[in-house]
Amino acid sequence: MRQLFVAILFIFIINSCKKEEDTQMPLITITEPTSSNFEVFDTIWIKATVSDNEVVKSVSYGVTDSNADYIANAKVITYDSKNVNFSGYIILNDVRVETGNYTLTITAFDGFNTKKQYKQIYIKALTKKLKKIYCITETASNTNVYGLAEQNNIELKYTLNDNITDAAINSYLRSMYLLDKSGNLKSISLNNFEPHWEVGNLNNNLVEYNGKLIIYEDFCFASVKKNNIQAFDINGNVRKTAVSELYAYEPSCFTITNNFFVNYTYNNFISSNYIEKLYYTSGASQSYYSVNFDVINILPLNTNEIIAFGNQQDTMKLAKLNLDATQLQYIDFDVSDKLISVAKIGANKFVFSTVNGLFLYDGNYLGHAIYINDVLADYLIYEELNKKIYCLKDNEVIVLNSDNYSTINTFILPEKVTKILFEYNK
Repeated sequence: MRQLFVAILFIFIINSCKKEEDTQMPLITITEPTSSNFEVFDTIWIKATVSDNEVVKSVSYGVTDSNADYIANAKVITYDSKNVNFSGYIILNDVRVETGNYTLTITAFDGFNTKKQYKQIYIKALTKKLKKIYCITETASNTNVYGLAEQNNIELKYTLNDNITDAAINSYLRSMYLLDKSGNLKSISLNNFEPHWEVGNLNNNLVEYNGKLIIYEDFCFASVKKNNIQAFDINGNVRKTAVSELYAYEPSCFTITNNFFVNYTYNNFISSNYIEKLYYTSGASQSYYSVNFDVINILPLNTNEIIAFGNQQDTMKLAKLNLDATQLQYIDFDVSDKLISVAKIGANKFVFSTVNGLFLYDGNYLGHAIYINDVLADYLIYEELNKKIYCLKDNEVIVLNSDNYSTINTFILPEKVTKILFEYNK
């Protein structure tokens, strides 16, 4: 009996020492912001009172989108008090935030319980604006990058001791990418035009390298010898690789659409041209198609179709590929000139240059093009925000209005212009 009494007494003492579990939630009252409307780059000032019957351990806050993903990093403040007058702020500094409804969330924790309080807010996106125009020129052995200022004044920004095969800009990362003919890809900061990183041997130590670049999902995609495509992140690390089934040269042009890479290459063993379709997610080859002309560019017609533009014995040729189809559809075309360059200027609309001038092509009318201007251009690029077509010829740049194809402006560079790049504010 004595032993039983001692055991019962021990259990009673142990249970009496246990702290009862707290089941009462903290109480949150949001007093600021009083407004619910904000714009990108605004600061949201936050005030709230938080109380608990025991103790407030921490308060966190942040802004989330409709998928509950944070558009601004969540912040946590620790406390050790029953009553807290909380204050904080969030800077809406993500320039890519879209206009829409978002949720300001304040979360309190008392050591046992978590309580959330919400306030719906509306954020207006940053209006996209053209920030800067860059002209890429070349001499016999160098590449120069010029910034185009007001009154057509130019300012030399950077010189590369090699000629390039392509160049691109990621406005969000404020980076310019230069791919030279020796197979080196260099990232240049647009803040100070200092090199950020460089990767080499994209040409696999082979000559006649003609790699291309595309900016997509914050990656810089570059074509690599042996017909591969690699994606480089902000630090120059390879994050994705698409591997061809064809042993061929690097893709001389490619596009990314509807979860596919579509690229063009020349197989040097069997002397044949191919358009290949590879999965964007895995990078594996899905199918490839022999094409009977030399492709200059591949551009999306719509979300599920692409058009290949090129030449066969100095005569312009076109082919359309439905991404669900098993073969190319060749297009009988009414322009017999040699194609020089092509750019997409809107939904299903393209402008292309030949040895005789500029033509407008509507993809809805597959075999017909309209002559629009006698401007001769080695390279065409479309600036979609202001709807301008830039025509490059030798050291001259002619700017056209894409509505009526009249000349808006002309400026002259010290050397041959090979590329125009646009930097935006987001």
